[in-house]
Amino acid sequence: MGPVIIRHSLYENAVAACSAALARARPGALVWLIGPSGVGKSEVRYEVMRRVSGSPIGWGVGRIPAIAVRAARTDRNKFNPKDLAMRLAHGLREPDFSWLTARSEVSSPDVAHLHAEVRLAGNRWALIRASTTEHSLRNEFEQHAKLRSLKWVFIEEVHSLLSVHARQAASNYMTSLMQMAEEAGLVLVLIGTHEAENLWLNNEEVRNRSNWVWFRRYKSGQQDMRLFAPLVKALGRRYPLTVRDLLIKHLDLVMLNCAGLIGTLERYLDRCDLIRQEHGALEITIKHLEAASRKKSELEQLWDTVHAFDRLSEDPVGREDLMDYVNRPRAR
Repeated sequence: MGPVIIRHSLYENAVAACSAALARARPGALVWLIGPSGVGKSEVRYEVMRRVSGSPIGWGVGRIPAIAVRAARTDRNKFNPKDLAMRLAHGLREPDFSWLTARSEVSSPDVAHLHAEVRLAGNRWALIRASTTEHSLRNEFEQHAKLRSLKWVFIEEVHSLLSVHARQAASNYMTSLMQMAEEAGLVLVLIGTHEAENLWLNNEEVRNRSNWVWFRRYKSGQQDMRLFAPLVKALGRRYPLTVRDLLIKHLDLVMLNCAGLIGTLERYLDRCDLIRQEHGALEITIKHLEAASRKKSELEQLWDTVHAFDRLSEDPVGREDLMDYVNRPRAR
């Protein structure tokens, strides 16, 4: 059995918003699911794929409604368009349906990605990569997508597209992806962090085809903390705490180390428990919470990142710039 998934309000909001965006998106459209690292975007993708695809009984013979791939940095820590073309082709040549399994029965929402990495590392796909061009792989994917009635392609880590080689341009590649979606009659679901902003910034063609879903974090305000504190307490039940409300008593320290991100909170509590075991203690105490805290530089990086996301999600289409333009004095 996999882990027990704690459903919470911001997660439910993201699932509902993403599902609604896909329901109204037309072929060739882009749906962006944007959130900080650790907020749970992969969990949302896993549930939304299952929700929009429905039961395989209703798909029809040979049809696949959705696939998920990663836009990984595989070429000297750079994004390689051919690699993504190969992953797309692989997703239809050797489809993995592990995402149809109930989430409580798998260890990670990335199970299909993990299976794909193993197969793509094999000799067969190494030969395909060496002997086939990106253009051929793209053409193969587009043709198979039509034959299999593919509707949705989920691309995770989409901010990696910005890490192209010097002679390439991310904006040109985004245009290429839109053309592929339109040609194959697909909706692209692009999943990443706030850094993906540069993929649509100053690109009117991309913006016109886009709809955004913001997966927000819990903030330090009173309203959010009323929702966040029970989550912290629920997660705390998985760990041997010295007192039941240890995390609530030190909620400021917990928030400092997770910035209101559930995935980051779980990793922080795992560090606490590991330190407890290293110390030979039976229960987690405040000393373990403090010892597991990040270094100052790491905390600054964490909070700089979430604040950058907050600013973007609160002003996603440049309302401040728009108001500056509206209020600008005009010559008469």
